[in-house]
Amino acid sequence: MTSKESEYYDLIGKWLISEKGCQKNEYSKGYVKEVELVKNSIVDVFGLKYTFYDGNTSRNSFTFSGYAVEMKISPSDVVKDIDKITTEYLPKIPEITPERLRNCLHTINFYIAFIGSITPPDILTRCRNAGVGILRIYESGNDELLVTEDLEPKEQILTGISNAEQTSSGIFEEAIRDTRYVNAVIENPCKLFDECLRPKLTQYRKQRALERAYNYCTAEEGKEALDCIFSEVITNNPAFIAEGGGKQDQEDRIAIISRKEGEQVLQIEMKRNYFYIGTMNGKRFRVTSKNQIFDFSEGSGRPYSGDLQKLIETEIKPKVKL
Repeated sequence: MTSKESEYYDLIGKWLISEKGCQKNEYSKGYVKEVELVKNSIVDVFGLKYTFYDGNTSRNSFTFSGYAVEMKISPSDVVKDIDKITTEYLPKIPEITPERLRNCLHTINFYIAFIGSITPPDILTRCRNAGVGILRIYESGNDELLVTEDLEPKEQILTGISNAEQTSSGIFEEAIRDTRYVNAVIENPCKLFDECLRPKLTQYRKQRALERAYNYCTAEEGKEALDCIFSEVITNNPAFIAEGGGKQDQEDRIAIISRKEGEQVLQIEMKRNYFYIGTMNGKRFRVTSKNQIFDFSEGSGRPYSGDLQKLIETEIKPKVKL
C-alpha cells in the first residue's frame, strides 16, 4: 500500500457519495479535498448532502449536512486529529465572524479515517467519547480498497440558514458563499436557488394569493355560490388554473387561465358579500347567492333570468371547455 494520505481522499469522498448521500450532480460536486474548515485549519475531505423539502407548500427549503474527514495512514496517528476536531473544529464551526455572517450548514459530522484490519479499542473509546466517527480502509481479498464505518459520529446541530432566509435569493447565495467549504462543493448557489427554490416559492406565493382572494367574500350565501362554481368547473379541470391577483390593488381578484395557451378566460372579483364573474368578451355578472344574480353585461345591472346552475351551463362552462 502507498503511504501518501492524499491518495485515499477520493476513496473517502466516493464513499460519502454512495453511503451518506452527498450528491454529485449539476449543482454539487459531492465532496472536496483539502478545504479550510475553520481559519488556518484544513480538513482532508469535506462532503455535503442537501435535502430539499418540497412536499409541503408552506416549507420549501434546503437542509445542508456536512461530513468532515481527517485521514491518517495508521490508527496510531489519529489521536492528534481527534484532538483537532474537539478543540478546533467543534468550538469554531458554529462561530459567526466578519468574514462569515451566516453559516448555511444545519448539521455536521466528523470522522477520522485510517488504514487497518481492525480499530484498536482505545481509539474506539476515545472517538466514542468525543462523538467522532471512524472510517477504516482495508484491502479486500481481490486487492480492492474498501471503506467501512466502524463507528457512527454524533451529529452536531448548527444554526443553519433558516426557512425564512431561504426565501431571499441574495441571503441564500450569501450564506453559501460565506460558508466557504460549502461554496467549494456548491460553486453556483444562484443556479441551485433559481432551479429548485424559486419555482417552489413562486408556486407558494401564487397559492397564498389565491387563498387570500378566495376568502375575501365572507357572506355565507356568496361563499356557497363561489364554492359551487369552483367544484363544478375549475378545481378538477386539468386544462385551467386559478390564480390570485397577488398585488395589493388586485388581491381581491381571481383569474382563470388556460394552462395551454396561457390566456385568461374568466375573472372573478371578490367583494365581502358577493362577487363578480366576467368573461373576456365583456359579459359580467354579480353573484350574491345561487338564486340572486344580476347581469351587468350592458352597463347597469338587471336581474339575471336564471339561477347559478344556468349561469354555469350557459356562460361559464363554454369558456372552460366543459
